Amino acid sequence: MNLILCFIKSLKKHLFIKNRYSTVYISELPDSIKEGKIYILGEGESLWEAVLLCPCGCTEILHMSLHKEGRPKWIVKGVGKKYITLTPSIWRKNGCRSHFFFKNGCIEWCKDSISNKI
Repeated sequence: MNLILCFIKSLKKHLFIKNRYSTVYISELPDSIKEGKIYILGEGESLWEAVLLCPCGCTEILHMSLHKEGRPKWIVKGVGKKYITLTPSIWRKNGCRSHFFFKNGCIEWCKDSISNKI
């Protein structure tokens, strides 16, 4: 089933249908993570985590640390805006092995992503 979802999402990507992820700013992670949303956890200027469902359709929840110290870590560009950018790329080394950039609320697949090749 997950392979079918990955195929459908990949097909949509190749047909130039881009789904934008809107940003939700919260201090605590909700019980259910919604598709098409990226959650930025923090309080005020102190941000600690970005969370989203893997865009390939495998339903894994991805957690990216925004702490200034420690590794790996990501940087949010466009804090406070509806559509953000995360750097560097997000690369799942296990599971679906998705590799993508999150730019201005959109997924940009890397050529080496397994999910991109389905």
